[in-house]
Amino acid sequence: MDLCSYKSYYGNFGQDQKIFLCDNEAQPNSNLCMFHDSHFLESIKNIETIEKEFQNKIDKYLTDENHEPFFCIGYYLYNINIKDKEFFYPVYFDNAQFSGSVSINVKFLNYVSFAGSHFSNEGDVSFSDSRFSGKGNVDFSQSRFSGKGKVSFSGCQFSNEN
Repeated sequence: MDLCSYKSYYGNFGQDQKIFLCDNEAQPNSNLCMFHDSHFLESIKNIETIEKEFQNKIDKYLTDENHEPFFCIGYYLYNINIKDKEFFYPVYFDNAQFSGSVSINVKFLNYVSFAGSHFSNEGDVSFSDSRFSGKGNVDFSQSRFSGKGKVSFSGCQFSNEN
């Protein structure tokens, strides 16, 4: 099967930019994977698939004790719910498109970037009680929050300590 053709630049900790090349499998009759194909979410069945596959991707990443960054650059995500996870290495959601409800309650213990991401639609966006700390910065530069939902960072902790 062919790989997704999505590619983008990312900031790489404020150093020179690097190129992100998606390594997910492309969808049949497409050159993009399910996460980078903006039309894939148009079907209710595909929404459930995206939710399940995204959770599987997170679980696999954390179970493998991977020491590489977790890349979700340019993803189209719907109704995201990430709870009780710890990310010890950099996480990139640069230019991701979030729609529906977004609930992220995790510990980011290294650099995390939502640069250029767009949070939209009717649902609420909550980072409540998340912890942003450790070895890196938190980047929401050029991120947009739009739609009728509420945005909450209530109870978040930001620190340089692990």
